[in-house]
Amino acid sequence: IILFLDARDEANVENINFLFKAFEILLRKENFKLFITSRQRLQKKLEKKFKIKAMTVDPLNENDQLDFLKKFWNIKEDSLGKFDELFTKQYLQTFRIDGIGNHRDLFGTPLLVRMLAEIYSDFFKEADSKLSNEKAMKNDFNNQLKLVDVYDKFVTKCLNETLNKINNSQFGAEHSKRLKIMPESSRNEYQKLAFAEKMPDELITLMCEQHFTTNIRQIRLRILHDKEESLLIEALPDGLKFAHQSYSEFLAAEYLYKRIDKIDISEIDSYKLKALEVLEKQEIIRLFLFEMINSKMKDIHLKFLKAIGEQSAFWACQGNCRNLVKHLMGIEDKQSNNLEKNSFLHYAASCGSKEIVKYLIDQDVDLNSRNLYGETPLHNALKRNDIEIVKLLTENGAFINAVDIRFNTLLHVAVKYASNEIVEYLLEKGIDSNSPNLDEKRPIHIAIQKNSIEIVELLISHRVRIDCIDRRNNNILHFAVLYGSSEILPFLMPCLENEAINSRNLDGYTPLHLAVKKNDLESVKILSSKGARTDSKDKKNNSVLHVAVELSSEEIVKHLIQQCGVDLSCENIEGETPLHLAVKRGDLKICNFLILKGARIDVEDKQKNTILHLAAKSGSADMVRHIIDQKVNINYENSAHKTPFNIASDLKLKGIQKLLLKHGAVADFEEVESSSDSDVDFFEPSSL
Repeated sequence: IILFLDARDEANVENINFLFKAFEILLRKENFKLFITSRQRLQKKLEKKFKIKAMTVDPLNENDQLDFLKKFWNIKEDSLGKFDELFTKQYLQTFRIDGIGNHRDLFGTPLLVRMLAEIYSDFFKEADSKLSNEKAMKNDFNNQLKLVDVYDKFVTKCLNETLNKINNSQFGAEHSKRLKIMPESSRNEYQKLAFAEKMPDELITLMCEQHFTTNIRQIRLRILHDKEESLLIEALPDGLKFAHQSYSEFLAAEYLYKRIDKIDISEIDSYKLKALEVLEKQEIIRLFLFEMINSKMKDIHLKFLKAIGEQSAFWACQGNCRNLVKHLMGIEDKQSNNLEKNSFLHYAASCGSKEIVKYLIDQDVDLNSRNLYGETPLHNALKRNDIEIVKLLTENGAFINAVDIRFNTLLHVAVKYASNEIVEYLLEKGIDSNSPNLDEKRPIHIAIQKNSIEIVELLISHRVRIDCIDRRNNNILHFAVLYGSSEILPFLMPCLENEAINSRNLDGYTPLHLAVKKNDLESVKILSSKGARTDSKDKKNNSVLHVAVELSSEEIVKHLIQQCGVDLSCENIEGETPLHLAVKRGDLKICNFLILKGARIDVEDKQKNTILHLAAKSGSADMVRHIIDQKVNINYENSAHKTPFNIASDLKLKGIQKLLLKHGAVADFEEVESSSDSDVDFFEPSSL
């Protein structure tokens, strides 16, 4: 069963939650495969929830956008020059940089391009209006077309077309008196439908007229009766549905904007908690509302947002609403008092709101203010991977050697979150590249952990120290084995002293030990071929072969024996050989391989246990039988004067007792009687 999950953000929350629970159950089955894809902001959440890697879909690039518009508008060959001049220089510039560009990931480029195609489709139909239409389009783009402008024009176009269709008239013809009233009336009805769909009952009760719910039912019935379907709304068997969630979110925001205008100032506090709750949950509605207020601001809107609290100023930063920020933030309030101690500049940097960052810099805010975690606004810009804001802050005096409370430098943050371009920019600025954080990790450790050969190479080319060790005495190779990949190892080795490859950390592990512990055969091959000692021991005297056997890493065991010639009889601190460990684990394959390759079968551990003692203790009849076949002393006593039979007797392993007796184990009468008392037998895999 293969399912492809896309468009998560366009479905109802209740339906999505139900599907997620179903997917979590289905993913436990072997014949179920789930593919996911999403816009960037949701991709990480989906990957974390389902523990699978999301598919990356190539975005609709600028040429694709232009090609779509040309075909949608049926642009003739003789008009292509004028079209390209207008749209290549103005449309794409606006679409990429302005408010639309800041929020494309929330809405999706294909949706916005389709809406723009619908908005301006009539501009290319009538030759006599071509010049005025061209001027109108240029005017839109020169005035920096905003997100709310796109939705406003699209909704207006859709409603006009729908009403003209109902009244059997052409779009653009003279409207009757009734039709001149209807577009605004119809828009108000759509706003109410959206508001009822998106807002909680408590807020509807607080903000709307008494008969709002009854009115909504009447509107739904009328639209269904008149078959008032359009690009905005669909009539389905179970009722009305907006064609896209963002259409209802825009219309709900418009109605909220209007209802705020009717609030009694003396009662404003009664609205703020419920409104705050809604705005926190409804990101798109919040974005639309703040852009609307930013464009057409009234005193009541400002009082409403100020009543909500300082969060309003941060949302204004997020929406790049410069005019609104000016009014919400007094000069004396440039620093916030929120729990995380973020300043407005922190939030503007983390949102990528370049215009707000510029405005705040012009207001002489502290570029190096630290939040609760010791982070400056530059930390936030780096986490966003926004090189324009990084440059804007550094060129205006932001410290590049600031550290947070965990002593992460800006280079630590850049290596983890940002692009190679930003890392190189900071290095060229002379940033400290060798300081460790509280975990003793330097930027190069983070680059290795990120598995970025390009950044590792970039750091080394700027002469960062690579002979550093962390608090556990791990050197760069230890770290590369633990967190990187086998691809990074060959790149690092020529840069290090020869001794580094056999350096031991506090646990006595060499990089080779760690590669074996990770069951990373490729790294084991690379390290062993470059001179890693295969006879090195950890602090418990375990060799790399001990570690491989302990983890049942059959391929690595074979490589170490066949290609590296490791000592098969080396003993750890307990006197155990690798064969002892294989027997203890009941691993017949590795046990047999070790014996075939010459492992001694007569070696005792510190308690004088033979491999037969350990086989009896493991409870595996197959292992006991295999060891007996090696002609070992079946009645040998360990330091506690226990034979393998005694151990089986102590553990009440009746089947093992019988097997040992059958092959000549010596036992007293009581033990023999005990071994036949019960019908309970051992678990013997070979009998299955």
